[in-house]
Amino acid sequence: MTVRVVLVEPTHPGNIGAVARAMGNMGVRDLSMVRPVDFRVEEARVRSAKNEEILANAHECESLAEAIRDCSFVIGTSARVRTIGWPNLVPREAMRQVARASDQGEKVALVFGPESAGLSNSQIDQCDILVRIPVSDSAPSINLAGSVLILLYELRVIQLESLIGDTEPDEQEPKRKEDRMATQKQIQGFFEHLFEVMENVEFISGNPRDILKRKIRRIFLRPGLTEDEVNILRGFLKSVNKKTVNVETNSD
Repeated sequence: MTVRVVLVEPTHPGNIGAVARAMGNMGVRDLSMVRPVDFRVEEARVRSAKNEEILANAHECESLAEAIRDCSFVIGTSARVRTIGWPNLVPREAMRQVARASDQGEKVALVFGPESAGLSNSQIDQCDILVRIPVSDSAPSINLAGSVLILLYELRVIQLESLIGDTEPDEQEPKRKEDRMATQKQIQGFFEHLFEVMENVEFISGNPRDILKRKIRRIFLRPGLTEDEVNILRGFLKSVNKKTVNVETNSD
């Protein structure tokens, strides 16, 4: 299964151990953490319930961008309603998309924020869609491991249903280069290029630039942006840059 669980700045070793247990229950082994608390302690080991191997092989990263750079589909989790609308699904709908991407060989990341505050807006910007677990308004807080278990359970049920239904699976054709989904590293490179051009032509200026950038990201961060599409967009931006430079040179 090409699914990675990413914990952003988890603050309690027991929660990390419990996440490893939930992952082991559902057959997911790839764990990455962004600046975690020290989890190589007895409490984490005990809470992992014999899933110490997941903890031992976990990757530690300095940023979310580093943790997801080779992933082509990134699911963020959020308990809050965001000011700027974002593609937002319940777990079952989101995991159907994850299952499809995983079946096609794409690497998917499920991103969970710190226990106390959740993901920041800048971290949400790096996700393709958000998942909100429909909890009661009277008790909206869910333990970190509980959130991980709910999403991975939904994913496992969908994949088991698919196996039962496909008694004679069709042999899939190899994915063409132009159909491969772009990685987060490629997509973030595109956004850096796009915003540089927009600022050069003075499309982005003034105080609300962060809000405008977030809205622009939302336009492009739809699941399924391919490498070929990113290359086309960046080719367009290079042409805009070239024309802009030529105009400035001629005016001098």
